[in-house]
Amino acid sequence: MKKFIISMAVIFSLLTTVTFASGKLPVNEKVMQAFKKEFSNASNATWSIIEAGLYRVTFTYNNITADAYFDGEGTLVATGRDINENQLPLVVSKALNSKYAGADVQHVIEYTFNNETEYLITLGTDHGTQIIKASAGGDLQLFKKIKN
Repeated sequence: MKKFIISMAVIFSLLTTVTFASGKLPVNEKVMQAFKKEFSNASNATWSIIEAGLYRVTFTYNNITADAYFDGEGTLVATGRDINENQLPLVVSKALNSKYAGADVQHVIEYTFNNETEYLITLGTDHGTQIIKASAGGDLQLFKKIKN
């Protein structure tokens, strides 16, 4: 159950852009050291607290803006980044084209949680905006529907 709650918190935070002031959050030393070890060449780190004991850091790594999530003990929980539609696995692209033909791909987030990579894909249609959760194997699931 705890993994599910953390998973949902990570997914929700990937869909939002609100953060606290850069570098001013009290991040404990374990978390800071874990980040520096995991992403030694990272720059422009901005920290936020997702919930008690779960930290999000947005940073630049190898010219890519990414997010990483750490628990209070400094364990890396998940990572995420924006990608282009053409960076989706072929099986995911084919599934999208089959199930949502004619939809406009507006935004794609790739995230890894528990060593599994998944994608949040925002689609624009005549009937509104839909956020689709896709597995790396091409399984699609409606995550959220937003009416225009």
